[in-house]
Amino acid sequence: MSDGVVGERVTQIAGHVRQAMLFRRLFDPATMLMDVVRFPVDRYLRDGRASWPTSISLVIRSECNVRCVMCHSEEILDSRERFMSLTELQRFIEHLGPRGRRPSLFLTGGEPFMRKDILDVIALIKAEGMPCGVVTNGTLLSVERIRRLVELDIDCVVLSLHGPEAVHDAITQRPGSYAKLTEAARELLARRRGTRVLLNCAITEHNADALGEVVAEGERLGVDAVRFEHLNFVTPEEMEAQAAVWERLGDPAASVNSYVHRPGGGPDLAASVAALERRPSRIPVFVKPNLDASERDAWYSADGEQKRHCTYPWRSLFVSAGGDVYPCLFMFYKVGNLLEEPLEAIWNGDRMVRFRKEVGTALFPACARCCKL
Repeated sequence: MSDGVVGERVTQIAGHVRQAMLFRRLFDPATMLMDVVRFPVDRYLRDGRASWPTSISLVIRSECNVRCVMCHSEEILDSRERFMSLTELQRFIEHLGPRGRRPSLFLTGGEPFMRKDILDVIALIKAEGMPCGVVTNGTLLSVERIRRLVELDIDCVVLSLHGPEAVHDAITQRPGSYAKLTEAARELLARRRGTRVLLNCAITEHNADALGEVVAEGERLGVDAVRFEHLNFVTPEEMEAQAAVWERLGDPAASVNSYVHRPGGGPDLAASVAALERRPSRIPVFVKPNLDASERDAWYSADGEQKRHCTYPWRSLFVSAGGDVYPCLFMFYKVGNLLEEPLEAIWNGDRMVRFRKEVGTALFPACARCCKL
């Protein structure tokens, strides 16, 4: 293994460790240590099979009340897809293994708070002794909902902030969304007990010149950390090349849930990120994934080849509002449905094993700029 590859692996591992520390209420030290031990065994010795997942991303509503210009899920945001009932979710959660060995659950969307009984969902998860987090645009967080979240002792709330007021509202295409988010953040931070509160910002050509202002807002609010995410995107050529992967996996109807974009002609995003990383801050600030300079340049080039390995489908999975299970939130290659078969059958089922073996050989063309790397 070359020195360059070793350096990239070290950078990748350091990024995962730093993120786990910021989300430490979702990942206790014992789970993290066990994951370090199990993953190499699963990855290299079990022929596509894996130990029980450590985390699950669960969409509880597909709809969203904002329209972020870079959103890669735009086509499903008005979806009236059937979503799992509270009873169906309870059945799923109760079968996630014995207490102390269950994965953490991260609720997402769409906008999770579009679901009227979201607090009942969170109460159910917490009653089962499971760590729970939620990512939200903050516009539907009323004082009453915040009070209930605090009572339920939700482990982590991630608020999506895209820039100062004018930039944020332009990106969400909803005037007043910045004011609602910051008001909700102040209320939550004033009331919380142990809940971790983070700001999350996707780096795009629309806010590249305002990243420092996101950090400044985080400092003013007093959040626990600010997380930036490199823009997840695929080029048209990578999307076309991905079709060959779906053919090999025997599912040409599978798709990539990502933003199609060709770099160049706009702000120098790599330079904006480099400047951000040099900026001093009173609170923790990190960029996901953690890239060295050469990786960062490759990310924002038309040829975004990365030498990293994917770990996600050995440790996590993605569940849609209707119970469809996918090995990754960006790869719509369905491996099962929770309303039709238990997760135990899906997790190491034929399609999931086949996916792991394929991506374990080399990153897919559409994986080059994935935030999970």
